[in-house]
Amino acid sequence: MQLLVLVITCLVLAPYSSGIPLQDSLSSSGKDNGDTSKWEHGYGRGIDAVLKIFGKFGLAKQDRSPPKHHSSDAESMLSQEMLNVFYGDSIMEIGNELDRKRQLETFEREALEKAVEKVSQVELSCNDTCLSLAGLAYRLKAYYFLGMMHHAGLLDILTIETLGNYSAFVPTDFAFSKLSYLLRLYFFLNPRALRALMLYHIAQGDVYSTEFRDNSLASTLLKGADLRFNVYNNSTVTASGAPINATNFNATNGVIHLVDNVIHPVPFGTIGDVIAISPAFKTLRKAVAAANLTGMLKSEAVTLTMFAPTDRAFAKLPKGYLDKLLKNKTELTAVLKYHLVRGALYVAGMPEEGNVTTLEGGALYISVCESEYYNKVWVGGADLTYPDATATNGVIQVIDQVLSPTATRRPGANLGCISTAGETKAKNPMHKMMDNEINVLPWRPEKL
Repeated sequence: MQLLVLVITCLVLAPYSSGIPLQDSLSSSGKDNGDTSKWEHGYGRGIDAVLKIFGKFGLAKQDRSPPKHHSSDAESMLSQEMLNVFYGDSIMEIGNELDRKRQLETFEREALEKAVEKVSQVELSCNDTCLSLAGLAYRLKAYYFLGMMHHAGLLDILTIETLGNYSAFVPTDFAFSKLSYLLRLYFFLNPRALRALMLYHIAQGDVYSTEFRDNSLASTLLKGADLRFNVYNNSTVTASGAPINATNFNATNGVIHLVDNVIHPVPFGTIGDVIAISPAFKTLRKAVAAANLTGMLKSEAVTLTMFAPTDRAFAKLPKGYLDKLLKNKTELTAVLKYHLVRGALYVAGMPEEGNVTTLEGGALYISVCESEYYNKVWVGGADLTYPDATATNGVIQVIDQVLSPTATRRPGANLGCISTAGETKAKNPMHKMMDNEINVLPWRPEKL
């Protein structure tokens, strides 16, 4: 079967071996046809493209040894408790690590084969002016996205024009590779969760970049879950936290925008709703109730970012301090409001080094940097352990310490990324990873 698909795909790609610039022909709608400065439009030779595709998914011979600095299961799983909050099931019960990786490889191979076969039958004989969203995604080399759409039973949305026009926010293959292998396996094993994830990447109607205004919303095919656009001072534009790196690629049934990250987790409620049901936030839930802030965190009238300390974070407080704090409503309210920032502040929009103003009125110091081994975000001295958990009224950033509005930051703390040799490395946005770190998590999650 693999050989047959390889032969068919080689034959189909043959007409494109000389390279076809998308910008020359993606103009059927008369609108902007893509910011091409950040994206490669040409093809190499057909057989090279096929081998590259198949190599990504294990069909070509490759080194199967773990990558350097490979994270352990405990690190790679993000946080099982947080995963249960957003997705509802465990993925750690699937045999051992080797079994899980083999099962994931099988899923990825089969999903790619089936998606390529289906798209090639309809799309690849078409020129650029008649490409559907599926064909255009293929031309843009979004192979993993197509495989996931097929596995979720949603590929027809991208191919059948009579279903309507849609705007697809398509993660690149590199974006999918940044997900923990356990999380990718979880989605393959849970079709309902995968379907929700992929529907959340598809907005209704034609949504062009001119409509990406700060804190604006776009309805997706996942009922009740909107994409939130944010425009930050560093010129970054995000869709529910995922940086948008290339825009306005026109298809016959919609438009594609390429994003640097998979947009997850899918929002299921407000910040208050997440805190109310999360097993990791029992103490925070108690504190929020004592300060009478539950209503504000459940309100859709205001957009907020909450730097949310886990139960383990509260357990680090000096003995007796938490009980004293819970009895002092004024001080408790000030502390909790120091964890809140107005607006949706995703990692991509955080300053590399600087302050943001909290609802308490004080300045909260943030530093974002990338090291050789993993990317790191500091928030007032705390580590950001689970980033960009979108809620319907903002975003939750999970941290490993309770922040204090009266604490003085130690001079020099959190400045720069320190390598093992003690050298300070330049700070870059968290999600920009080096090619040789493709399988390393972009953060080191706390084991909640």
